[in-house]
Amino acid sequence: MSEPQAGTVSTVEPQEVEVQPEAGGAGAHEGIHLPPTSVWPITLAFAVTLAASGLVFNWIVSLPGLVLFIWALHGWAQELLDASH
Repeated sequence: MSEPQAGTVSTVEPQEVEVQPEAGGAGAHEGIHLPPTSVWPITLAFAVTLAASGLVFNWIVSLPGLVLFIWALHGWAQELLDASH
């Protein structure tokens, strides 16, 4: 193969690729398992933001953030425990 000349564009031709299924479990687990949607991650993120903004502005702002943080963490953990049973 020769070196490309200055000012030229190299092209690559597409090739056929055959995908072989995995041995022993072909078709056993089709698709991707995703957890159910939840409001707790965004609630927890808001709580952390509120608590951190209290460090910048006033410690009183941190109090509702900390309460919301504990509530959101408990809610998310409880949701995960309920889903595992």
